[in-house]
Amino acid sequence: TDGDGLSDSEEISRGTNPSSADSDGDGLTDFQEIYTYYGHIDPLDPDYDGDGLNDYEELVIYGTYPRENDCDGDGLTDKEEVDLGTNPLLADSDADGIHDSYEVNYGWNPLDGANAGQDLDEDGFSNLAEYRWFMSPTVSNTIPYQQRLIVKAAGSNSIPTITTINYSLITGALGDNS
Repeated sequence: TDGDGLSDSEEISRGTNPSSADSDGDGLTDFQEIYTYYGHIDPLDPDYDGDGLNDYEELVIYGTYPRENDCDGDGLTDKEEVDLGTNPLLADSDADGIHDSYEVNYGWNPLDGANAGQDLDEDGFSNLAEYRWFMSPTVSNTIPYQQRLIVKAAGSNSIPTITTINYSLITGALGDNS
Protein backbone atom coordinates (compact mmCIF):
# COMPACT_ATOMS: atom_id res chain seq x y z
CA THR A 1 0.00 0.00 0.00
CA ASP A 2 2.79 2.45 0.88
CA GLY A 3 4.94 1.75 -2.20
CA ASP A 4 8.15 0.93 -0.33
CA GLY A 5 8.65 -2.39 -2.11
CA LEU A 6 7.35 -4.59 0.70
CA SER A 7 4.00 -6.30 0.44
CA ASP A 8 1.46 -5.44 3.11
CA SER A 9 1.62 -8.99 4.43
CA GLU A 10 5.43 -8.78 4.78
CA GLU A 11 5.10 -5.43 6.53
CA ILE A 12 2.58 -6.89 8.97
CA SER A 13 4.78 -9.94 9.64
CA ARG A 14 7.81 -7.70 10.27
CA GLY A 15 5.85 -5.23 12.40
CA THR A 16 6.38 -2.30 10.04
CA ASN A 17 3.59 0.05 9.01
CA PRO A 18 2.03 -0.93 5.67
CA SER A 19 0.74 2.66 5.35
CA SER A 20 4.19 4.29 5.73
CA ALA A 21 7.14 3.67 3.45
CA ASP A 22 9.47 4.63 6.34
CA SER A 23 8.11 3.15 9.58
CA ASP A 24 10.82 4.59 11.83
CA GLY A 25 11.00 8.01 10.13
CA ASP A 26 14.76 7.99 9.57
CA GLY A 27 14.64 8.81 5.85
CA LEU A 28 15.22 5.27 4.57
CA THR A 29 12.34 3.14 3.32
CA ASP A 30 11.52 -0.06 5.14
CA PHE A 31 12.64 -1.99 2.04
CA GLN A 32 16.02 -0.22 2.02
CA GLU A 33 16.60 -1.00 5.68
CA ILE A 34 15.67 -4.66 5.30
CA TYR A 35 17.15 -5.53 1.92
CA THR A 36 19.47 -2.82 0.60
CA TYR A 37 21.82 -1.57 3.30
CA TYR A 38 24.24 -3.89 5.06
CA GLY A 39 21.86 -6.78 5.47
CA HIS A 40 19.06 -5.82 7.75
CA ILE A 41 19.05 -2.55 9.59
CA ASP A 42 16.02 -2.53 11.85
CA PRO A 43 13.24 -0.66 10.01
CA LEU A 44 11.65 0.14 13.37
CA ASP A 45 14.74 1.77 14.90
CA PRO A 46 15.86 5.09 13.38
CA ASP A 47 19.33 4.86 15.01
CA TYR A 48 20.30 1.19 14.91
CA ASP A 49 23.70 1.60 16.60
CA GLY A 50 22.53 4.21 19.13
CA ASP A 51 25.28 6.73 18.36
CA GLY A 52 22.98 9.72 17.89
CA LEU A 53 23.01 9.77 14.09
CA ASN A 54 19.99 8.24 12.39
CA ASP A 55 20.55 5.51 9.82
CA TYR A 56 19.94 7.86 6.88
CA GLU A 57 22.52 10.36 8.15
CA GLU A 58 25.07 7.58 8.60
CA LEU A 59 24.58 6.06 5.16
CA VAL A 60 23.82 9.05 2.96
CA ILE A 61 25.41 12.08 4.61
CA TYR A 62 28.48 10.85 6.54
CA GLY A 63 29.22 7.49 4.92
CA THR A 64 29.46 5.72 8.26
CA TYR A 65 28.20 2.25 9.13
CA PRO A 66 24.82 2.29 10.92
CA ARG A 67 25.61 -0.94 12.79
CA GLU A 68 28.77 0.48 14.43
CA ASN A 69 28.63 3.51 16.72
CA ASP A 70 32.37 4.32 16.40
CA CYS A 71 33.36 3.56 12.82
CA ASP A 72 37.00 4.57 13.18
CA GLY A 73 37.52 2.93 16.59
CA ASP A 74 39.04 6.00 18.23
CA GLY A 75 36.74 6.08 21.26
CA LEU A 76 34.43 8.84 20.06
CA THR A 77 31.01 7.96 18.68
CA ASP A 78 30.24 8.94 15.11
CA LYS A 79 27.87 11.62 16.43
CA GLU A 80 30.52 13.06 18.75
CA GLU A 81 32.90 13.29 15.80
CA VAL A 82 30.30 15.02 13.64
CA ASP A 83 29.62 17.50 16.45
CA LEU A 84 33.36 18.17 16.89
CA GLY A 85 33.94 18.52 13.16
CA THR A 86 36.36 15.57 13.09
CA ASN A 87 36.12 12.76 10.57
CA PRO A 88 34.13 9.78 11.91
CA LEU A 89 35.99 7.55 9.44
CA LEU A 90 39.51 8.55 10.58
CA ALA A 91 40.78 7.79 14.09
CA ASP A 92 43.26 10.68 13.73
CA SER A 93 41.53 13.50 11.88
CA ASP A 94 44.52 15.87 11.91
CA ALA A 95 47.04 13.12 11.02
CA ASP A 96 49.37 14.00 13.90
CA GLY A 97 49.69 10.42 15.19
CA ILE A 98 47.32 10.89 18.14
CA HIS A 99 43.74 9.55 18.12
CA ASP A 100 40.98 12.14 18.23
CA SER A 101 39.52 10.89 21.53
CA TYR A 102 42.88 11.22 23.31
CA GLU A 103 43.20 14.79 22.09
CA VAL A 104 39.65 15.59 23.18
CA ASN A 105 40.24 14.00 26.61
CA TYR A 106 43.21 16.31 27.20
CA GLY A 107 41.42 19.40 25.92
CA TRP A 108 43.44 19.62 22.70
CA ASN A 109 42.03 20.45 19.31
CA PRO A 110 41.75 17.18 17.34
CA LEU A 111 41.86 19.19 14.12
CA ASP A 112 45.21 20.88 14.89
CA GLY A 113 48.28 18.66 14.65
CA ALA A 114 50.53 21.16 16.41
CA ASN A 115 49.84 19.69 19.85
CA ALA A 116 51.67 16.44 18.94
CA GLY A 117 55.04 18.20 18.94
CA GLN A 118 54.37 20.19 22.08
CA ASP A 119 55.39 19.07 25.57
CA LEU A 120 52.46 19.96 27.80
CA ASP A 121 54.09 18.90 31.07
CA GLU A 122 57.61 20.06 30.09
CA ASP A 123 59.23 16.73 30.94
CA GLY A 124 61.25 16.38 27.75
CA PHE A 125 58.80 14.06 26.01
CA SER A 126 56.52 15.39 23.28
CA ASN A 127 52.80 14.82 23.63
CA LEU A 128 53.05 12.35 20.75
CA ALA A 129 55.82 10.39 22.48
CA GLU A 130 53.80 10.27 25.69
CA TYR A 131 50.74 9.07 23.75
CA ARG A 132 52.75 6.33 22.06
CA TRP A 133 54.44 5.28 25.30
CA PHE A 134 51.23 5.29 27.40
CA MET A 135 52.51 8.14 29.56
CA SER A 136 50.53 11.01 31.00
CA PRO A 137 51.05 14.21 29.04
CA THR A 138 50.04 16.21 32.11
CA VAL A 139 52.33 14.64 34.75
CA SER A 140 56.04 15.34 34.36
CA ASN A 141 57.24 12.52 36.57
CA THR A 142 55.96 9.67 34.41
CA ILE A 143 58.34 7.46 32.48
CA PRO A 144 57.61 5.20 29.52
CA TYR A 145 55.49 2.15 30.18
CA GLN A 146 57.80 -0.24 28.32
CA GLN A 147 59.50 -2.81 30.56
CA ARG A 148 62.87 -2.58 28.84
CA LEU A 149 64.38 -0.50 26.09
CA ILE A 150 67.62 -1.95 24.85
CA VAL A 151 69.74 -0.31 22.19
CA LYS A 152 72.85 -2.24 21.29
CA ALA A 153 75.44 -0.78 18.98
CA ALA A 154 76.46 -3.14 16.17
CA GLY A 155 79.44 -5.30 17.25
CA SER A 156 79.11 -4.20 20.88
CA ASN A 157 78.39 -6.33 23.93
CA SER A 158 77.45 -3.42 26.14
CA ILE A 159 74.25 -1.53 26.67
CA PRO A 160 74.74 2.23 26.48
CA THR A 161 72.97 4.65 28.74
CA ILE A 162 69.97 6.11 26.96
CA THR A 163 69.18 9.52 28.28
CA THR A 164 66.45 12.04 27.53
CA ILE A 165 66.36 15.55 28.90
CA ASN A 166 65.13 14.40 32.32
CA TYR A 167 65.46 10.62 32.48
CA SER A 168 68.09 7.97 32.21
CA LEU A 169 65.97 5.10 30.93
CA ILE A 170 68.35 2.17 31.06
CA THR A 171 71.94 1.44 31.99
CA GLY A 172 73.96 -1.68 32.52
CA ALA A 173 75.83 -4.37 30.73
CA LEU A 174 74.41 -6.96 28.37
CA GLY A 175 72.95 -9.77 30.47
CA ASP A 176 72.47 -7.56 33.51
CA ASN A 177 68.89 -8.15 34.70
CA SER A 178 68.90 -5.64 37.52
